[in-house]
Amino acid sequence: MTNTPSKKRPLKTAKDINKSKLAEETLVQGERKYKALIDTTGTGYVILDSDGRVLDANTEYVRLTGHRSLDDIAGRSVAEWTAPYHREKNIIEVKKCIEKGFVRNLEIDYIDQTGHITPIEINATLLESTEGQHILTLVRDNTERKQAAKSIRKENEFNRLIVENAGEGISVCHAVEEFPFVKFTVWNKRMTDMTGYSMDDINRLGWYQSMYPDAEVQEHAIARMQRMRIGDNLQSEEWEITRADGHKRQILITTRLLTNPDEPQQVLAVMNDITERKRAEEALREREEKMQSIFRVAPTGIGVVKDRILLDVNPRICEMTGYSKEELVGKSARIFYPTQEDFE
Repeated sequence: MTNTPSKKRPLKTAKDINKSKLAEETLVQGERKYKALIDTTGTGYVILDSDGRVLDANTEYVRLTGHRSLDDIAGRSVAEWTAPYHREKNIIEVKKCIEKGFVRNLEIDYIDQTGHITPIEINATLLESTEGQHILTLVRDNTERKQAAKSIRKENEFNRLIVENAGEGISVCHAVEEFPFVKFTVWNKRMTDMTGYSMDDINRLGWYQSMYPDAEVQEHAIARMQRMRIGDNLQSEEWEITRADGHKRQILITTRLLTNPDEPQQVLAVMNDITERKRAEEALREREEKMQSIFRVAPTGIGVVKDRILLDVNPRICEMTGYSKEELVGKSARIFYPTQEDFE
């Protein structure tokens, strides 16, 4: 029987040992840099096992859980610091991540030992390796975004209340290709009061078709709105509209274009119902004309005097004095008195 000589491993030289040490040091330095990068990022970083238990995490994630160090949370389920009303949801999403391979934009709340709630957003990816399935999860503190969104909602609600309760009719619309060719997206309560139509009604029946049933007026209104869309805004223009109940109303309309590159051109319209004012003005004119008629035909001489100066005289007083109206208006009323004593 012949013995086969065993192969001897080549001895490592000092050069080989130095290379090996250098490679190890480079790897350690790379890991340190990676760890430093992960720890200084503003995003929480955590690796979970398939049951949702913490295997590794950075400083930011530890902070989001309300703990001081990784040792405090290692091996524990994320359900422990998830707000009670979101725990079942979180557990379900962990299972979904195992099944689908990812979770995107999951919003839940974490709660610490003091009861402080931190809203967070989660994006997770399933990692497959020889060691099993792990879940890489990035967790972002959503507090500022939630507060900003709340502030925006509050401001929008305040603005909505202003528009809804304004004394003027306020609407916003844009042109559409299909009937009724104009669609309203803002229509406050005052608009409904003035026109008798809700926004749904007017979008179904059409502004032009409802407000201006006369074909000639409707055509004029469409042409005017087309000019407005190229910059010729309506500025306190008077228009007569027909309400849903058939009654006519006089409306004062002012418009402005609202231009946004990402949206269709919008038109802001502010409307005032001036029907009663116009009626009052007409009644005043009629009353003045009636008084002037009485003034002119009265059988008695009448003069209007202010600070002893004649402002107006009727024909009868001209007949009585022999003066023309032009000779009397602007003169002292003393002209009617023969002596200073009578004037006084």
